[in-house]
Amino acid sequence: AVPTRLSLVGPEHLADPLAAAGLASSDPAALSAAASDHLQHLLSSTSTLLADAAAAADDAAKDEGWWNSYLEFMKGALIKVHDVVDEPLKSVGIEKTWGPSIFLFTAGVRSLLIPLSVQQSKSSEYMKALKPYQDQIKKKFKDNQDMMNKATSKLFEDANQNPLAGCGLSLVQLPIFLGLYRAVTRLAKDGAIDEPFLWIPTLQGPVSPPNYRGLEWLTEGWTTIDSIPTPSMGWDTTLRFLAMPLILVLGQKLTMTALTPPVDTEGMSDEEKEQNDRSQLILKFLPLLIGFFSLQVPAGLTIYWFTSNFFTLSQSLVVKQYYKANPPEFELPDYWDALDDPDA
Repeated sequence: AVPTRLSLVGPEHLADPLAAAGLASSDPAALSAAASDHLQHLLSSTSTLLADAAAAADDAAKDEGWWNSYLEFMKGALIKVHDVVDEPLKSVGIEKTWGPSIFLFTAGVRSLLIPLSVQQSKSSEYMKALKPYQDQIKKKFKDNQDMMNKATSKLFEDANQNPLAGCGLSLVQLPIFLGLYRAVTRLAKDGAIDEPFLWIPTLQGPVSPPNYRGLEWLTEGWTTIDSIPTPSMGWDTTLRFLAMPLILVLGQKLTMTALTPPVDTEGMSDEEKEQNDRSQLILKFLPLLIGFFSLQVPAGLTIYWFTSNFFTLSQSLVVKQYYKANPPEFELPDYWDALDDPDA
């Protein structure tokens, strides 16, 4: 059953307003809620992946202009946080303070972004609430793709919803995540975070200068000790560095499982099912990609990634539970009341 009554007398109620608005059949608002939600989740859950790719390009470029000033500001802010918490932490017996500093800095920045994150999750929940109406539109206009797209666009317009709003919010946050990422990388290059944290031997390793990137620490320098293949750092140190990437993979998998909504493939065309299968395959591989990237950068970044992922999961679950108890409501024109009437 459709939770909020919508109705549509027929195509004639849609054609004129849409023509006046200049909406074409390929308008982005015609995207389905499922596809939009996948795209939103893909962007919000893979800020680490996007940041790593951008950082690789940034490494190859000269640090000049406003971007360099911005990165230095983020680095300076992280150093300031460390300076503030260093003595208090040492006074309670925590001698190595860069790990907690990275955690607190990331948590602070993510806290400032809570309004944007909540708005992104809210947009996703509203789009899910419109999904039953989109299904009815697809059923009613299954033989008229152009009218199906126009009807879907009109539905979003009347509900005052933009299916791509959450994606835009994710992209707005990306420079902030990249600034956090690059601040930690620059501190590693400065030799500032060469200290252990929890089981991690050093937040600066396992990568080495001058770029502090790559897998050479794991792929090169293997020897045989007592007939056992042994990595260059020895098994104990290597396994300690491998633990956090493994935790990141499992954590990202948990986050994506919890936040990615189940997709009802009933009524989908073969093309839509194929697109859905591709998006599901991408989502399954993303945790592995993030784990792979985390092997190639200073271990201090894994604290940033873990903290950021924790905020994403907790905020999204809170918003989901809220809208589960308080379903979204829409004020829609009366002409949507006959959408499920086959004679309309």
